[in-house]
Amino acid sequence: MQYIIGVDGGGTKTEAVAYSLNGDYIYKSVSGFGNVMVNEKEALNNIIKAIDGCIEGVYEKTKDSKCIFICAGLAGVEAGNYSTIIKQKIEEYFKINTKVVNDAVIAHASLLKGRME
Repeated sequence: MQYIIGVDGGGTKTEAVAYSLNGDYIYKSVSGFGNVMVNEKEALNNIIKAIDGCIEGVYEKTKDSKCIFICAGLAGVEAGNYSTIIKQKIEEYFKINTKVVNDAVIAHASLLKGRME
């Protein structure tokens, strides 16, 4: 089974949630804050921890699974080149194609339920 992971990281917690390609919820993992403006190293560790926990949780449920894409909406990534740094770190660690955007982008997409009107 192929699936994707959405990550929502802010000032208090980071959630990584796996969904099937049909949009069905599979698993969620939560760790500490994901805002790199608070503390870059700790935020990166929390982001990796949340994603790793999600991948492990999906594997335990399905045994035959593969994450094919990660989209991370993270507070603070619009500053400097944080979005590039985080994207590179996630892709180096997991070897999965990743997109990193500000958390406001994923909040907006959620509100519109995928519509762009």
